[in-house]
Amino acid sequence: MAGPRKQYTRELFEKLSYLATWLPGVPLRVGDIGVVRNGYFQRVSSLESLGIPFAVRRSHASAQLDYASRGAVSVAFKAAGAIPPDGSVLPEASAGVVIRMNRENSVLFQVLGASFPSIEDQLSLEREIRLRHAAGRWDTDRFVVTEVLQARAATILIASSSDARVELSARGSLSPANLSVAELDAGFEIAHVRGMHTRIVASEGLTPLFRAKRLRNRFLAGAVFRGGEPDLRGPDDLEFALLTPDDLG
Repeated sequence: MAGPRKQYTRELFEKLSYLATWLPGVPLRVGDIGVVRNGYFQRVSSLESLGIPFAVRRSHASAQLDYASRGAVSVAFKAAGAIPPDGSVLPEASAGVVIRMNRENSVLFQVLGASFPSIEDQLSLEREIRLRHAAGRWDTDRFVVTEVLQARAATILIASSSDARVELSARGSLSPANLSVAELDAGFEIAHVRGMHTRIVASEGLTPLFRAKRLRNRFLAGAVFRGGEPDLRGPDDLEFALLTPDDLG
């Protein structure tokens, strides 16, 4: 079975077509330049620091994203005075939330108030990076963050066992109608947790998803031999391509 990082990034990419930051709380900005080391993003610079001009296309829409590993996650809201779910530590008098995850590495991902700033002119950015690469001033292992998801509030859980559970107790009354676990604010406190690899509850200002591009060979990396002589790839053999989970290793 894949580890928590691989499982998390693959599930979110397949569902949302975005790469997931790892760890989920790592901050990213449009224009960051990084490399991948052992599956982790390592920021090394930025377009601004290198004097590469770019404009940011602002996203004014506010979206809600909600994903849970199929058949592995359940969320139960309990009103004050209601009987607690089986096995819960919540007292009957308290309102709260019980989140159960019955598969190792299963994921719960909820975001409220999502916006998607991105680099406005990516064709001009590609031309500049190609020029720098041709002049020996750009390594192909670098990638540029071209878009991020900025979350007003987010809850991200990754289970480390097949009986993982988080229980949150409300300090006041709770109305389950239209409530999202992404918006559980300071009015809640964690009453019980078990078997969780990652636990981010109602955190503000995260950038948990992103898109990035890198300059790479269209075909297999390295030289191609024709007639016994090495053929070094030229600019036409390079593409400015989106990263995928496979690039993260």
